[in-house]
Amino acid sequence: MKKTILIVAVITVIGFTGCSKAEVEKYPVAITDVASLDDKIESEAFENVSTKEEVTKAPEMADSGEEATEETKVEETDNPNTAVKPTPAVIEIEGTEETINGLWHTSDGYKMMYDADRFEYSEKDGADTFVAENPDPAIYPYVYVSIKQLENKSASDYVKELSDTISKNGLKSEKTTDASIGNYKGTIIRAKAGSEWNSIIRNYYIIENGTSIYSIEAQYFLEAAEGYGARIQAMLNTFEIK
Repeated sequence: MKKTILIVAVITVIGFTGCSKAEVEKYPVAITDVASLDDKIESEAFENVSTKEEVTKAPEMADSGEEATEETKVEETDNPNTAVKPTPAVIEIEGTEETINGLWHTSDGYKMMYDADRFEYSEKDGADTFVAENPDPAIYPYVYVSIKQLENKSASDYVKELSDTISKNGLKSEKTTDASIGNYKGTIIRAKAGSEWNSIIRNYYIIENGTSIYSIEAQYFLEAAEGYGARIQAMLNTFEIK
């Protein structure tokens, strides 16, 4: 009798073992590496955190959506026309001092510092342009500074040409005066489109340099006169002919 009971017990144990093994093989348990699990958690947490993008990007980076590689950074550093290291600069806006991240732009004949957080540089048709971000072009006029060098042209002749261009563009020339632009003597033509809050204000600065001239066109709008007007003036104060 005892022998029979022992045999039954052994068969039962073998049966349970067989069933358990079958279940494990049918539904295998995946053992996750702890380090991998930690990496996954950190990765998912990082993806849920929104990062602040730079206000201003280089045109080619904005188009491609690619990040600058170490090789690209070296090329930019070697390029004399590209400023890569911000320089803290203090300017006064509406009576308050403000520190900006200034970048030196170096061209063939001049250099100038601009606010890299608010202006983006581009070059087209021989003109260097520094444009501020526009949240809605349908409402706000563009704010920009455009600089070009014109060979074999006198300041007096160019002032006459600009006066005709200003009238054709629907702007009213307020006054033409001799004044200082940075450390240079030159001529300023001030013009505006009207007296509304978003009426365009455009200033032309002409600096004679031997047989050529520098034409600097700066635009903002009436409500931005104290803000962007002061920022543009701070930029022009750093203008230097090499």
